[in-house]
Amino acid sequence: MLQLDIKALNDRFFDNMPVNDIQLTVENQPDEDLDDTKLWTKWIINPGISETTSFGRDFYVTQYGNATLQIFIPKGLYTGPGNELRDQFNALFRGWVSADKKLIVSNLKSTSSEYKEKFHLINAMFNWRSNRLTRHT
Repeated sequence: MLQLDIKALNDRFFDNMPVNDIQLTVENQPDEDLDDTKLWTKWIINPGISETTSFGRDFYVTQYGNATLQIFIPKGLYTGPGNELRDQFNALFRGWVSADKKLIVSNLKSTSSEYKEKFHLINAMFNWRSNRLTRHT
């Protein structure tokens, strides 16, 4: 069930973000080959708690999680392209519901900070939850 959520989020992200035009890594992927003089990004999906919300042989499970697009802008570069990428990401996921109507995105937010004294970091984040039926045969 969790894999259905991850697939839905990844499909939405990779089908609609300019992944061929930006340097992109995903969680737990090495970043040694990145050109750190240019903007680069990291896509992370973090599943959270999972709870059973009904009883019986077949039951519903609600899964919670969050997803983050980290945008790294090298110090000295204009932050505009990073802000535009964050805005595009937010527009893509704001109010989004998966095609099967089981996964809902909510609570978009972003933070900015310094990263390793080398980058301006923008974290664009949202929460998600799904409610899926578990069938036992």
